[in-house]
Amino acid sequence: VYFLEDHNGSPPGNWLVHDQHAGLSLGSWFGISGKVLYKTSSAPFRSELACLRLTSEEVSETADHAGLCRTEFGPDTRVLDWSDIKRMTQQEVAAMKESLGITPTYNEKHYFVTVDGEKSYGGGVYFLEDHNGSPPGNWLVHDQHAGLSLGSWFGISGKVLYKTSSAPFRSELACLRLTSEEVSETADHAGLCRTEFGPDTRVLDWSDIKRMTQQEVAAMKESLGITPTYNEKHYFVTVDGEKSYGGGVYFLEDH
Repeated sequence: VYFLEDHNGSPPGNWLVHDQHAGLSLGSWFGISGKVLYKTSSAPFRSELACLRLTSEEVSETADHAGLCRTEFGPDTRVLDWSDIKRMTQQEVAAMKESLGITPTYNEKHYFVTVDGEKSYGGGVYFLEDHNGSPPGNWLVHDQHAGLSLGSWFGISGKVLYKTSSAPFRSELACLRLTSEEVSETADHAGLCRTEFGPDTRVLDWSDIKRMTQQEVAAMKESLGITPTYNEKHYFVTVDGEKSYGGGVYFLEDH
């Protein structure tokens, strides 16, 4: 069965390498397990979701949040506004939290946002925390939505929640997923993808990856948590729509 692994461009000597691209190696083997790399149909919110980010480092509430966002991801980036979040459905907020790794905490995490374009309220700076709908009693709660609480305070640090400009590949990136569980190479990969994420989902093809630039592959790997490994990870793909090569199944690894 075809699969890929991220070898950072240097596959192990025992590999049957069918192709390489942007550090990824395409191989095929049998008796293996791994996650299936698949592509969902494009949808408006998935395009939006791809444009939401957290800064890579925590910063203080006095830092230039807007400037930091532009430095990290370009001039068309802005701090996410609470009004953006209020327009999201419960399901969209849940998808955002999952994508960004935001989980329920209590007086532990600060995700900086703006409110109607404003950073501050009195002497405090706006931020949100996921309280699952039940904020602590010591909180100054300005608003709540879909389990998130909007507060403001001083002397704190956290990551800035920001929104990049929409771009075609970021929309595409939002449609790329890994199955939640590892499966064997003999499993019905296509059926599993449709079961997990809907009827318009298919296993990602190596040709999709070959069309990506180096930068786009790097963004995909970062988004999906694919890091260089050697004979450790199998990400199942197809090649020209085919699952298998001889007695093996296609996969990739980042070498």
